[in-house]
Amino acid sequence: MNKIIVENDVISFDNEEVVIESKNPFLKIEVKNNVVILDKSNVSNLEITMAKDSTLKYYNYQAKYSKNIVVKMQSKANFKAKISLLGKQDVSWKVDTYMLGNNIKNEVDIKALSKDDASYKIEVNGHVKKNTKNNLMNESIQVLNVNGNKCEIIPNMLVSSKEVMANHAASIAHINENEIFYLQSKGILLQDAKKLIEEGFIKEGFEDKILQNI
Repeated sequence: MNKIIVENDVISFDNEEVVIESKNPFLKIEVKNNVVILDKSNVSNLEITMAKDSTLKYYNYQAKYSKNIVVKMQSKANFKAKISLLGKQDVSWKVDTYMLGNNIKNEVDIKALSKDDASYKIEVNGHVKKNTKNNLMNESIQVLNVNGNKCEIIPNMLVSSKEVMANHAASIAHINENEIFYLQSKGILLQDAKKLIEEGFIKEGFEDKILQNI
């Protein structure tokens, strides 16, 4: 993957796999054809515009800062977001996706690990435009709450079309004691068992080539 340090407010990607870094508070990304982005930036407001027939795999791993993301999709766009949050303080994430055409696939998967002083407010809003057809929208938000701090999940599906398949799931849970017991039965110490579970949770679904660029 190519590393790009973004200094402008607007950047276009066309058939690229990139790691982006930027200290700008606002960034607008235009996507054409097939694009893979690993976002390592401190951008607080990110707007993504996807052209017709484009595909975007968006990754953000161990994000520690608050962020607002807006994604606008034209017909036959395919958007897949894998986001892992590992903050050390109060973190707020808001993701708004807009399905503006037909035959769009929209998948947002967010996992957050709440430990130390971290707490989360995560809001995902999926917007489906009126009179659009054959669209698919999946939202999944999971928080593994290790420290017992207050965490909030707000999943919304704002659907104005009758021809859409929409699913969402949201959960806030502690570490499963059965998993701890199983790992300890294999001779793994308690703290190591917890660490393995936390790492497995936060890394789930990330491709090796992404993890290699973290």
